[in-house]
Parts: sequence; C-alpha cells; structure tokens
Amino acid sequence: MIRLAKMYLLRQLLYCLFTFIAFGASAIAQDVIEPLWSTTRGFLATVNSACFNTYGDRIVTACTDHTTKIWNANTGTCLQTFEGHSNAVINAIYDQQGDRIVTYSYDSIAIVWTADGEMINLLAGHKGAVLNASFNPTGDRVVTASADSTAIVWNTITGAPVFTLRGHKGKV
Repeated sequence: MIRLAKMYLLRQLLYCLFTFIAFGASAIAQDVIEPLWSTTRGFLATVNSACFNTYGDRIVTACTDHTTKIWNANTGTCLQTFEGHSNAVINAIYDQQGDRIVTYSYDSIAIVWTADGEMINLLAGHKGAVLNASFNPTGDRVVTASADSTAIVWNTITGAPVFTLRGHKGKV
C-alpha cells in the first residue's frame, strides 16, 4: 500500500514537473492544483471507490480517511459525510432501490446506512478486513467477504448474521 502511494506521488510530481517545463508555473496552479481541489472538496486522503445510485443523481465515495461521502452528481456538491469506521473505507455501494448503502473497511466491519447517512446496522463478526459486500436484489440481506476466509450473510433490518460460509483456505 505504501509503495502504491509512493508511485502515485512520483507520478503526480513528474506530471507537475512536465507541466512546469512546458507551460510555466501558472499552468500548474490552473491545471493541477485547482482541479484537484475542486474535485476532492474536502478529502484529505485517497478516494478508494465511487458509485452512482440507481437514479444517477447521487454518487457515494469511500475514502482512506475513514469517511464515506454522498455527492450531488449534477453539481459535485458534498451533501453528507458518514463517519463510523475506524480504518480506511474500501468501498461503498447502493442497494438496487437506492435507499441504502453498505460500506466496508479494513476495520473488519460493514455498516448499512440510509441514503441520507443514518446508520441502520453495524455488521460485526469478521476477524479480518471486509474485502467485499453486496446487497441481494430486495435489499433485505447483505453478504460480506473477508480476509478471515469467510463470507457472512446478514439481515440488513436486524443486523444479525443469517449464516456464515466457511471452507475457503484464503481470503474471500
């Protein structure tokens, strides 16, 4: 992870150097710094994922600063910031109806939220990072996959595990 961050930084520095040589200092401010600031709007770390809702009017992003944000897809305005994870949020996805969001993290938990950012349930039961999650078509269940070699099916209404899938010898 650190190596990827260093490679990204090196790429950005080389781009800035090329821009400076080719176009001068004002081009760096206009073409690099301003777009970066205007598109991140408050993120201080890497954005790991971005996902449209089913209507295409909202975007949910997951970030290494432990937050999840909801954005207006037409204006780029941040509408809501969710906080609940104690480590980097790997991904955030909407259910098919666009009413709920599941986030998952290296902190070994997944969280089900309303589309307005209210926590519905904290899904805790894995012993390793949660590496993937998915809603079923009706949105009443979520399955999470973990570095602990298990997948757990959860009831999104109660937050209770329905069953655990075991048998893998490595990360799921």
